[in-house]
Amino acid sequence: ELIAGWCIRHGDERFDLELPAEPLHVHVDAAGIEQVINNLLDNAIKHSPEERPIQVKLQLLEDSRQARIVVQDRGSGFLVTDSEHLFERFTQGQNTTPRHGSLGLGLYISKRIIEEHRGEIALTSSPEQGTTVVVDLPIL
Repeated sequence: ELIAGWCIRHGDERFDLELPAEPLHVHVDAAGIEQVINNLLDNAIKHSPEERPIQVKLQLLEDSRQARIVVQDRGSGFLVTDSEHLFERFTQGQNTTPRHGSLGLGLYISKRIIEEHRGEIALTSSPEQGTTVVVDLPIL
């Protein structure tokens, strides 16, 4: 449902959605996880050209104890020297795309929400290759 709203605003062709064949049942604060996904999609939209779809995946990890959310853009990317630094307050990645008035709080807030769920969030990026954010949440 959340992705459907983004598709209405930005077009179905903007997203490449990959979901598991069977539903995953994860006990989460729905509003908090929605905020995380919205933050990640907002960043991806800001930094991806329209002709390059954003990949969104939901996966059950092989150990079956974690669900994984992956948001991957194919935008300008940036050089990551210390990805943990990007999850600090008021920190923004250095790239050539304007930040559209961002305060640098989205990843900070997202990390706090994921940590409250006993999960993990990580980011990788490289210039001209795009950025990938991976969120792992325990299945209770």
